[in-house]
Amino acid sequence: MIAAWMLYAIAVSGALALAALAVERALTLYRQPVRLAWLAALLAGLSFPPLSLLGWLAPRSGNSLGSLVAASLPPLLASPVHAYTRVEPWAGALDAALLGAWVTATAVILASLAATFRRLRREGTGWTREELDGFPVLVSLDLGPALFGLLSTSIVVPRWFRDLPAETRKLALLHEREHLRAGDIRLLVFCLVAVALVPWNPVMWWVLRRLRAAVEMDCDYRVLVGGANPKAYAGALLEVSERTGPLGLARPALAEPKSLLSRRITAMLPLHKSTRWPWAAVYGLAALALLALACEAPPPDRAAADLTGVPTPAAALGNAYPENTPGLEPPERVSFPLPAYPKLLLEAGGEGRVLSRFVVGPDGRAEPGSIEILETSHGAFETPVRNAIAGAVFRPGRLAGKAVRVQVQMPIRFVLPKPSVRMELRPSRR
Repeated sequence: MIAAWMLYAIAVSGALALAALAVERALTLYRQPVRLAWLAALLAGLSFPPLSLLGWLAPRSGNSLGSLVAASLPPLLASPVHAYTRVEPWAGALDAALLGAWVTATAVILASLAATFRRLRREGTGWTREELDGFPVLVSLDLGPALFGLLSTSIVVPRWFRDLPAETRKLALLHEREHLRAGDIRLLVFCLVAVALVPWNPVMWWVLRRLRAAVEMDCDYRVLVGGANPKAYAGALLEVSERTGPLGLARPALAEPKSLLSRRITAMLPLHKSTRWPWAAVYGLAALALLALACEAPPPDRAAADLTGVPTPAAALGNAYPENTPGLEPPERVSFPLPAYPKLLLEAGGEGRVLSRFVVGPDGRAEPGSIEILETSHGAFETPVRNAIAGAVFRPGRLAGKAVRVQVQMPIRFVLPKPSVRMELRPSRR
């Protein structure tokens, strides 16, 4: 179940991420801030799949008698190998392994983030406070230019920063001040923690990377709107980037990868206004289509995600459904746990037959209150059969493409194994 839900979450977040990319392209044509597109994609990608999971796990309604499609199944005609399968433990083991890996990965990432903050706080005790070009800053040995602190945020610059040309220093400090005013460090840390909760989703990590890039480009835009010369500002970006190295989570905002730095500088070039509106329309339509795709993506079928055996063809359940129910797709058994053979009858060598009737709900499970024993050779067979039916998984019956409640009738024969032959539950034959 967890694996199917993970794939669904990745697919939905992928559609949302592509929609955000289209919105970004459209907004970039008009030099508009783009961070909100990626922030929306990140929040939607993190919240939409869990909400669908809650609905997936919630008890299914449909107990009204008016929604019941009656159908009587004849004796099973499939061979014993195909008619019944044991419940395999691999599906539950896979869910447990995925859940364990999920929790472990999240814990490792959050612990690494906490360790980084502790290390920076420890190093920060040795930094000195100065005023540089009218900006209050903390001077470190080699960290920066960057922001430091979540609650009380300060601009941190390395010692070599004081040796840069005055114009370069001022532009770099203006850039950090814009980050400070916008609260960007708190936004990025919050988003990093949120994505760490779903470390298995590569789309969310890519969205986080694009959000960080969008934050930088929005900051560049605000600096230029404030009156900075684009050529001088681009030169300051290049000069500071050459002096700083990658520092992981504490990487300075001006020390981005060359690909991002190139995008930021390209975004400062003059626009070709005559050709931008057709492309903006194309990007807008693409974003709407992708949003619709994400919203309409059907969650994985709960019964199909609970596969624990080899599916039995629908013909194995019989095809004698009422003729007055055209278009009904009968339930298809996915797994049926082997009923426990009563110890008393096993020791006495007793065999027998049970005729059961129950309702397969839209969730692919037998409704507990619907299980009936119509006939039984011995009362001791009744409880094992009830327990087996309660643990069985079916593909739900469908009428006009919609899962419906179907009342089915299933005969079961208890047969003792011959010497050196594995005991199996065999279908009755008439």
